[in-house]
Amino acid sequence: MASETLAPVPANIVLVRDDQFSFVSETYTRRKRLLFVSFFDVPEEHFYEGKLTGIRAAREMFTALSRDSSVRNRFVLQEALKEAMRIKDEQTDFETKSRQGAANGFVSVMHDALFGAAQIANPEYFEKALSLAHQDLVFVREQSQKMKTARSSQAH
Repeated sequence: MASETLAPVPANIVLVRDDQFSFVSETYTRRKRLLFVSFFDVPEEHFYEGKLTGIRAAREMFTALSRDSSVRNRFVLQEALKEAMRIKDEQTDFETKSRQGAANGFVSVMHDALFGAAQIANPEYFEKALSLAHQDLVFVREQSQKMKTARSSQAH
């Protein structure tokens, strides 16, 4: 995505690209105060050129996740998907430069990956996931009740 042309950044603002994902950027003041994080910062392009950019961004995401499924990378995936879905639903035409083509490419790859995963999903995985989530729920409820009881006994 090296050929991108982004809007000029005002002199009092610093735009920093993420070390791992070329489509993630952070905007800071000159005094290093974080203003904004964009999890899908791609250039405005004609639709089909943008679609290529989005597919490349998805490839970056999959490559990173295959090496490291850290909380940070999963968070970037979640936020990039949210931002791309929002952009994808904006109304533009195919001739107007926008980020919609990139969002479409990114989301379509993620859709295909999810569909592929669903085809090979093991039903036991979902039972285990439900069981673990239920255990978490029981634990949180028990801890909440213990805290309420402790507060109640301290108040008397």
